[in-house]
Amino acid sequence: MHLPYHESDHVLTLAYSVLTGGTRLEDVDRLRNDVPLMNGLGARLLPDPTTTGDFLRRFTEADIVALMDAINSVRPALWRGRGAGLLGEVAYLDVDGTIVPTMGELKQGMDISYKGIWGYAPLLVTLANTREVLYLVNRPGNAPSHLDAATWIDRAVDLVAPYAQRVCVRGDTDFSLTTNFDQWAQRVDFVLGTGTTNVQAKVRDVLRKIETELKGETMSGVLALVSPEFFDKLIGHAKVEDAYKYFSSTGAQPLREDTRRRFPFAGIVFEEYNATVTLSTGATETLVAAGEGVAFPIGTLDTFVTYGAPANLIETVNSIGLPMYARQLARPDGSAIEVKTEASILPVNKRPRLAVKIHSSN
Repeated sequence: MHLPYHESDHVLTLAYSVLTGGTRLEDVDRLRNDVPLMNGLGARLLPDPTTTGDFLRRFTEADIVALMDAINSVRPALWRGRGAGLLGEVAYLDVDGTIVPTMGELKQGMDISYKGIWGYAPLLVTLANTREVLYLVNRPGNAPSHLDAATWIDRAVDLVAPYAQRVCVRGDTDFSLTTNFDQWAQRVDFVLGTGTTNVQAKVRDVLRKIETELKGETMSGVLALVSPEFFDKLIGHAKVEDAYKYFSSTGAQPLREDTRRRFPFAGIVFEEYNATVTLSTGATETLVAAGEGVAFPIGTLDTFVTYGAPANLIETVNSIGLPMYARQLARPDGSAIEVKTEASILPVNKRPRLAVKIHSSN
């Protein structure tokens, strides 16, 4: 027995409580009053719930994160050794939120969930291959599953990526964090602001990334849709300028004509793409960010697919969507026939890693 208690006494008391079914601090008293258990532990005294609570309140969020990082710093040694076979070619990161009810009424951070349960909604990021919990983040009970998930997914990807050929992040539709998909995609920095950059080598890097991810799929070529800023830097680069200037073998005349639409270079066709869309708020959004672009294969068989949603009609409920719906509606007075058309199209890239983000950092 240590008086005052050592930190190890508090940690072991909490561990003993959890292992024997404890779910709250008050359950520590069960251990203190269990004579056979105390004899088995060889202890005459354990911290009471109040003392244990004081110990836990010493720690901040930063301390908990430091503890998780300390544990995670040991994992790579296992993944390089005996655990290498468990990771395999693809490391699967599972991300999910859960609901943990609490018996208290005034606990800090607790809130009511969408199921009407008071408590917390922790986020779990686990490595499915080895069933390891990499990160556990506590959040209020009313937090949606995706809240702050991107931050912890990034940390988990950085942790696991060096020890697997690929990292696959899995989660339900609430984790469709489209604003973060670009940063999780494969990327190549063309460094077009540096005159000595080997642009052909950058192009080959893009081609190899795409070819590696084809996995038996076929393609007829690679198209890169780039922003005006990227296109201007590309054709103005010292290693590309002559190729663009004498792009006449295909019948184009860059000095006379606008050839921004199709400029082939080293195996990729670059096309300036400056399209925008109008959002429901009325604001406009550029589809390709300034200074960036996306390269993807064309002529594939099973990579890109387009789905049509059912029309907004009673008769189409629970039916398979069609690309286009058209109906003829006769006016009650018989003076005319109105034609109503509707299409809700969703294009999907079934292999996101085949789309390589390209940009120039300078």
